[in-house]
Amino acid sequence: MQPNNPNTLSHRRIAGNATFLVIRTVLSTLIGLFTSRVVLQVLGVEDYGLNAVAGSVVGMLNFLTGSLAGAGSRFITYEMGRGDADAMRRMFSATLFIQLGMAALIILLGETVGVWFLEYKLNIPPDRMHAARWVYQLSIMSAALGVTQAPYSAIIMSYERMSIYAGFDILGMILRLLIVYLILILDGDKLITYATLGFSVSLIMLIINRAYCMKRFEECRGVPRFDKKATRSIFGYSMFTIISSFCVMICYSGTTFMINSFFGVVANAAVALAATIHGITMLFGANIQAAFRPQIVKQYAAGNSPTVWNLACMSVKFTMLIMSILVVPCIIEAPVVLQFWLGQVPHLAVEFLRCMLAAGWLACISNQLDTVAYSDASIGRITLYKSCCFLVNAAIIYILFSVGAPAWSAYVANAFLYIALSIAAVSVVRRMIKNARPAHLLLTMGKSLCVIALALIPVVCIYMLIERSLLRLAIICVIYAASIIPLAMHIALSPEERAGVQSFIASRTAKLLSIHPFKTINR
Repeated sequence: MQPNNPNTLSHRRIAGNATFLVIRTVLSTLIGLFTSRVVLQVLGVEDYGLNAVAGSVVGMLNFLTGSLAGAGSRFITYEMGRGDADAMRRMFSATLFIQLGMAALIILLGETVGVWFLEYKLNIPPDRMHAARWVYQLSIMSAALGVTQAPYSAIIMSYERMSIYAGFDILGMILRLLIVYLILILDGDKLITYATLGFSVSLIMLIINRAYCMKRFEECRGVPRFDKKATRSIFGYSMFTIISSFCVMICYSGTTFMINSFFGVVANAAVALAATIHGITMLFGANIQAAFRPQIVKQYAAGNSPTVWNLACMSVKFTMLIMSILVVPCIIEAPVVLQFWLGQVPHLAVEFLRCMLAAGWLACISNQLDTVAYSDASIGRITLYKSCCFLVNAAIIYILFSVGAPAWSAYVANAFLYIALSIAAVSVVRRMIKNARPAHLLLTMGKSLCVIALALIPVVCIYMLIERSLLRLAIICVIYAASIIPLAMHIALSPEERAGVQSFIASRTAKLLSIHPFKTINR
């Protein structure tokens, strides 16, 4: 019997990880869309907005902690790739100490600057200030506890336990569905009840997550020890990502402000609604990235440069193809999607949604290349490129609006921004990996675009023959998916990738058929 091909095993693992994460995203999407409508109906427009505003103050602090969490995950995964268990324990302890410090910083800033902002800067009705304070304090506690969870999540991701990661998220979604039912039947202030139950779910999930990590992973056991060298390494790495995150925040927040200044709150409302669906598609891209990231970082740490570049090209390919299954039908049938969800579609929402989806698709491709660029500890060059690109993009958007360009042109500019970021990431990766040939990447993308173009042919025919309706949307989704999957298997995927996907599907099918009542049939 021939030994298993390690590349095929890697492909199977990536396919499995991506599958679990996609299932999690699908369920999250369905539950999120359902609960948001019910919560809006129960709380009312004013309290729903009040909950978002009070929680957004804490959200402004979270961009700092997200960078440190990502840095910790990178270092833990890197040491796993090197096979150094002792270094993994040190990195976990250092990450935990840093996150505890960030939790303390969130509480400090939240109870000083945040409270001042809530009391004196936000436009909140006086009779609802008590509820706003309640929601705000629970948001601070949730944010602080969530930050300390980052090292444990990093361990799960580093060990590629995506089924567990997805399972925890699904359990959390089920508990949040229970919250929707409870706020319907419980008396009292609905907003305070909703915020309290939400905090309780976060606390329960944190306890379950940590209990699992402490039981399964040796790195999470015992008393963490402060390691000055490891802490300095993580801080040095994360300072670059914080600078990059700050420039991203200036670009995105500045775009929102400029749209409000030039076009008014109606345009902001359309942006917010379109961003909800856009965020769902970005989750799919993030999950594909999460499935590939541990393999890329581990292979880079092990010095397997050819494998790293092949994985990077493969991640771009899968991102383009899988994301298109969701993005293409939504772009074509944007009016139907928004009307089905909202009933009445605000002015410009369709245009915003189409431009956001196209830009988001390119952003996910760029993020896959970023995964390779950020695998190395020396990330100054890629951080400089990204920061400059986002700041220049904000200036370009201002110029566009000043000369009379429509509001949705901001997201057209974002699309070109992500193309520039992809080029910058490739230039950085070429310095890291000698065999990183852009021609290989361009060929991979060319094959993927060819598959997408061929799959669009029957979709265009249906679009022209059938009138706009939910039925046409459903038919387009089914036909496009049914067209692109076999085309991708035969045109875009390499023999090794095809074998890995087929092996994964076969193994999952065998497990499914082994479950009763199929068990007796197989015998």
